[in-house]
Amino acid sequence: MRSETAWEVGKAASDIVGGAMSRPTEVEEAGVANHMSQRQLELDRLWRVYRCSQYENRKYDWNGHERVGHIEHEAIAHTGFIPPGFTDAGGALVPLQFRDPCTPVHLERSVVNRFTSLLFSEKRHPTASSDDDDTTEWLRGFAEVTRLWAQWARARTYGGAMGSVAVGFKFVRGRPIVEVHDPRWVTVTYADRDLGTLARFEKLYQFPEEVKNAEGEWEQKWYWYRRVINTDSDTVWAKVPVEPGEFPNWEREQCEMVRHGFGFCPVQWVQNLDLDDSIDGDPDCHGIFDLCERINVLWSQADRGVVANCDPSVVISSDAEFDAITKGSGNALQRGKGESATYMEMTGGGTARAVELAEKLEQRALLIARCVLDKVEDGPAVTATEVEHKYSNMIEQADMLREQYGEKGIKPFLEMVLRAAHMLDTATKQVGEGGVPKIVRTVIIIPKRKVLDDKGKVTGWVERKLGTGSIVELTWPAYFQPSSGSISSKVDAAGKARQMGLLDRKHAVDFIADDFNIENKVEMIEQLEADDKLARGPDPAELAAQRSEQPVEELDIIRETQKEKIELTGTDLGIIVTVDEAREAHGLPPLGTPDGMLTVAAFKAKYRKMLIKAAEATDPTADDMEQQAELDAASAAVEPQPQDDVAPEAPDEEPLLTEEELA
Repeated sequence: MRSETAWEVGKAASDIVGGAMSRPTEVEEAGVANHMSQRQLELDRLWRVYRCSQYENRKYDWNGHERVGHIEHEAIAHTGFIPPGFTDAGGALVPLQFRDPCTPVHLERSVVNRFTSLLFSEKRHPTASSDDDDTTEWLRGFAEVTRLWAQWARARTYGGAMGSVAVGFKFVRGRPIVEVHDPRWVTVTYADRDLGTLARFEKLYQFPEEVKNAEGEWEQKWYWYRRVINTDSDTVWAKVPVEPGEFPNWEREQCEMVRHGFGFCPVQWVQNLDLDDSIDGDPDCHGIFDLCERINVLWSQADRGVVANCDPSVVISSDAEFDAITKGSGNALQRGKGESATYMEMTGGGTARAVELAEKLEQRALLIARCVLDKVEDGPAVTATEVEHKYSNMIEQADMLREQYGEKGIKPFLEMVLRAAHMLDTATKQVGEGGVPKIVRTVIIIPKRKVLDDKGKVTGWVERKLGTGSIVELTWPAYFQPSSGSISSKVDAAGKARQMGLLDRKHAVDFIADDFNIENKVEMIEQLEADDKLARGPDPAELAAQRSEQPVEELDIIRETQKEKIELTGTDLGIIVTVDEAREAHGLPPLGTPDGMLTVAAFKAKYRKMLIKAAEATDPTADDMEQQAELDAASAAVEPQPQDDVAPEAPDEEPLLTEEELA
């Protein structure tokens, strides 16, 4: 028995794996060395598991028959003709682990998607900020125009499925573009492995195209794709046809090179979970692939048993001979005395045990992967604490992935973007046509920022400017949104702590900010303080200070304005104007007694009887109402002055004025 060479083993593995990027048959027959390395073969296998296509190249289906593809299956169903070999049950001798499962669970895909959603779904992806407000706003615009978080979600899917991913960026006519690279076709050279920075990035693979041949028929042709990015340039080769027995000589092939001049390779390499002895990290499902294979076998066997039991075999106990037996409700079967005909049906115990074991293995696999899949369960709503307890194992794993993709992925990636943007935004001197020097500055196209009023209505658009910031910080939201009851309990707790003097406003806002999606806590606190000040009204001390700073002329204008706005009746004036003030308004001297400090109304009440007698002596026909009208008219001519203290009425007090003095 001869020993296979490394090339033969690699080619056999490539033939088994196959796939969209496999070589065409005619090229393989020509003996061209396999272009996929052992690392690429392993990554391709992992990607096929995530894509649920790991069984596509198996020859036999689960029943042991020749496997047909979807197109062939439809052709057979349409024509009613089964090609030779597809009814041969010889495949039944093939062990189950080499057949195509009929009921695969594809648990690996669910695990990867679960962790990707925990990191980069719409409500869970981070927000980027910088040490400069303009730079922070510019990063938001960059995220909008490049669909940054959707691209990183795609990158996380690659990393979760295969263990690593490359994310780069470029500027095309001023428009920023984020690129996610399939790690199967990537070879990287580190500039600094600890920081994840690269010195060189190469992407190489084969791809098919449908073209028409000389006879006008469609056929599939294969081409090479190659791209190399380093610290100075980005080079892309034109598609090169795959020739039998030949590997392209790239130095002679046509290519297009663009010098970016950044001084660094604009690609970030990220391991899903760190591995020091490998360029690729661990995928999410590391350690559970064999368990998932076993689960697929159990479910397929259970499915096969149930389906077969739906069409059971007929058991006939008879001495008679039958040429053929036709089953169905439209057919009859004659039986003699003592003869019987029954169906051979299984009890279902084996199927139930298979399903039970598959479910237990699924729980074990999820436990190893530290993943919890949501299930629809009836019952009362659970609190945030119960949710955290239920998902604690998965949240801890997601925290590790946030650290990996945040600190070793997104942050250095965005810092590279800012460095490149600052270089492009700086004017440079270049030599134009005819040797004439010219100043060149690249304009980076970033969408404008909306300007909203207090009611949230768009009032305009403002250009986003690149600031001077170079540091990037990430803020991750909570994994799960608390219920309204949990939020209410937190608000009540914060309010009681404030009332008892155990918590200040700043820490109370910090305590509930995430529940109300408050991004700018400082602005929120300032707005609360402004609302409180408005509710309390103006501070008398502040008003007095403001008045003391105002010129006399302005105060006179304010007083005149207030006079014009205030309208008082004679009765009102009688209540607030003193007797001495009324006498002064009519050119009379003050009384010189305590009665002069009484208001007109209090004075009238005190000397009511004497005033009536004096009025009758002057005009016997005048009644009380006419006298009252005269007094009110006299009071109305008096300029109103502020009076805080109103002397109380004292009708029983001894009069200080005689009737003659009063008259």
